[in-house]
Parts: sequence; C-alpha cells; structure tokens
Amino acid sequence: MKHLPNAITVLRILFVPLCMYFMYSDYPYAFIFATFFFVVASITDILDGYIARKYKFISNIGKVLDPVADKIIVTAAMIVLVDINLVPAWIVILMLFRDFAVGALRDVASASGTIIAAGFWGKLKTIFQMTALSCIIFNHDLPLIPPFGINRYPDGSIYITSTFALPVYWIGMGILYASLALSIYSGIVYFKNFIHVMKGKV
Repeated sequence: MKHLPNAITVLRILFVPLCMYFMYSDYPYAFIFATFFFVVASITDILDGYIARKYKFISNIGKVLDPVADKIIVTAAMIVLVDINLVPAWIVILMLFRDFAVGALRDVASASGTIIAAGFWGKLKTIFQMTALSCIIFNHDLPLIPPFGINRYPDGSIYITSTFALPVYWIGMGILYASLALSIYSGIVYFKNFIHVMKGKV
C-alpha cells in the first residue's frame, strides 16, 4: 500500500506513449483516446500526491518521480502538438526554458541541502497548462445547442453538428497563453525565492 503513490506515478509515465500514439494516429476518434490518456495522466498527478500526503507515504523516490513524470507528460504532449502544427513552437520553447531554468535552480538549492517547494503560481500554471493541452489535443468543436445533426470527417468518422458548438481548440489556445503568462511570472517568483533563501549559501 505504501508504494501506491509511486505506482500511480509510473502508470502516468506509461500513459505518455499511448497518448502520443493516438495523437499521431489517423484512426477515426483517435483524438478522443489521446485526450482520455492525457486527462487521466493529468488527474493522477493530483491523486498520487494526495494519497502520499494523506497516508504519509511520502518517499525520496516519489519526490523525484512525481516532478519528472509531470515534465515527461507535458513536454511530450507539447512537442507532438508543435510537430502536428497545433501549437506555435515559440510558446513551447519559452515554457521549456522556464522549466529547465527552475529545475536548475532547484538542483542548486538541493545540492546545498535546501528544498524550495513549488509555490501557488507554479501549481496554478500546471493546472492551466494541462487544461489547455487537453483542449488542444481534443481539437474538435463540442456541440451544445440543438437542433443537432450528423456529419462526417474526411477520415470517415462521424461527428455531431449543432446550432452552437464550443470551439474547444481555441479555448485551449486561450488558456495556453494564460498558462504561458503564469509560467513566466511563477518563474520570476521562484527566482526571487531562490535568491532570498540561498543568500550567503552560494
């Protein structure tokens, strides 16, 4: 039981190749499976941490695995989305630059025996990021208001039309820009905390 959080974290990592496979797939409704695996991986990010804290199953390997799993899931999804022309490369470059910079600062702090935990803005950035990527991976309008009809995509899959359909992709892009702003801001906050905590140690 004490290894359950780490098992969930490993399962999240195993979802990554499945998500990538369906993102690249031409099969009808592949976008639904890709979104499903990404959403489940995102939700289990909250679940493993909750279980570890609630039942005091926190371990050193868990402290390493959890952020690594986050980076693998998000980075893999963003790289594929750039490759299939759904997300501009410059957004991904800025986000990855921020993550690598914060990771480097965290390693420096850790080497001196200091742990600088992720702050509120960093956690909020992650929520926005995963929500945005889920919408962009889905990449289809969501019919909301009747009358409804049925149509077909070029690949032969059926989709429902309606008087008004929610533009999920563009909503995702809007949230992604917000997560980019949060990413930059949280990176600045983390850097300030690093300078304050590490003053005199480096």
